[in-house]
Amino acid sequence: MPKILAVYTGGTICSFETKKCRSLDITRAKRLIESRFLENKGEFDITEEVVFIDSVVDKQTLSENMTIEKLCFIAEHIRSFELNQYDGIIVLHGTDTLAYTASFLSFVFSEIDIPLILVSGHKPPNEAGTNANENFGTAVKLIVEGIAPNVYAVYKNTDGKMWLHLGATLMQCPNFSDDFDNASEDKKMLVGDYDLYEKCRKFSHNRKHFDFEVKSRKKVLKISPYTGLDYENINLENVGAVIHGTYHSGTVCVERMSRNDNYSSQSLLWFADRCREKNIPIFIAPTKLSKEQYSSVYDAVENGGVIPLDMSTETAYVKALSGVMSGLFGEELPAFMTSEINNEFKYD
Repeated sequence: MPKILAVYTGGTICSFETKKCRSLDITRAKRLIESRFLENKGEFDITEEVVFIDSVVDKQTLSENMTIEKLCFIAEHIRSFELNQYDGIIVLHGTDTLAYTASFLSFVFSEIDIPLILVSGHKPPNEAGTNANENFGTAVKLIVEGIAPNVYAVYKNTDGKMWLHLGATLMQCPNFSDDFDNASEDKKMLVGDYDLYEKCRKFSHNRKHFDFEVKSRKKVLKISPYTGLDYENINLENVGAVIHGTYHSGTVCVERMSRNDNYSSQSLLWFADRCREKNIPIFIAPTKLSKEQYSSVYDAVENGGVIPLDMSTETAYVKALSGVMSGLFGEELPAFMTSEINNEFKYD
């Protein structure tokens, strides 16, 4: 009889519409989601009984209100259980920050021995057209059928396809969309494909140990590029690392015509000088060096000392955060960031 730990954190999947807005009601959500699954489990080809052990985190939240404190609290809440007593874990979570939590848990639980699957919904579980109940039922099915240990997210996009994502490479929904995508095509798997379970076994074997423990309160600064970004306005107090996003071609602004020209405070090179004085490493993501890359990126790497990462900005930020919080500084942090822990590099 499969035994599943269901961790309720909040989000749309745990919300209901009132006269004014949508608001959390986790008690009602638990009753509705699990009872609907048990009534309709035949739709997921599940014949055996499934036992849910429910657990509600104290710091339940709409995911747009997620903080580092709450993120760590969710991880510690899961750690408080004897996980070897369960066949899997389902974490019910909102969509707005799902990719950040999925990546964070992928590093904190990099060597977990059971599957941990995050589920969410683009509408509350009682509304017509919601994918919340189907996402939950699919997560149960994957656990019952013995999917390999790792951290995943399962989500049905508006095209009607149900996708299983490796948590470490999940990307946020873009604005004006309810669909999730993945940084790596091979880590976004269609539920029902013949090779899904074999792929997951291979990814499960490609994991390394990471001992996450909160030892530092330094923060990670995440910067998105835009025309006119002036680095002089950025405060570096209590910052342990910088994750700098890139434009669609993996580029950043170095704002000078040639390698010998001066640069202004709108250039990443100017900001790199400031960070170097404070021993703060700068990582840019997603990008990689190749003959197809532009000279601006090589300028940033060779003259600014920035470190390119072939992973999404969400993943890079959360990985840096987990490293900085664990007390990795100096050469330890770049070594950690450029070593794969849980399939987080893009590869494609």
